[in-house]
Amino acid sequence: LVHAAAGGVGSAAVQLGKAAGATVIGVVGGPDKAAVARELGCDLVIDRRGEDIVAAVKEATGGRGADVVYDPVGGDAYAKSVKCIAFEGRVLVVGFAGGSIPAPALNHALVKNYSIVGLHWGLYNT
Repeated sequence: LVHAAAGGVGSAAVQLGKAAGATVIGVVGGPDKAAVARELGCDLVIDRRGEDIVAAVKEATGGRGADVVYDPVGGDAYAKSVKCIAFEGRVLVVGFAGGSIPAPALNHALVKNYSIVGLHWGLYNT
């Protein structure tokens, strides 16, 4: 699950996921960004402005949830992500573009046995 899939780092995450053989679900805000995400290779695109992210992810994964969540947004995106993370999944926290820094419910991470991983993208050079 890639939030901001049509953005700069989100588009890189989509392409890396596809190159690794993953099924990529992209979350965007609006039809223009949805078109970009589709062009990048997203298998499913969810427009957060009009679709229920949690329900769409659960449906697309047969109720399992997303194995990996790439979140450069924070706030509400993070809250929705942990509602549709798979058991033993991973949430990659890459930024807080939405302006709000979430406080993880660690009891939820414990019960679903998922990992929350901070990823400072700027530390990696090519």
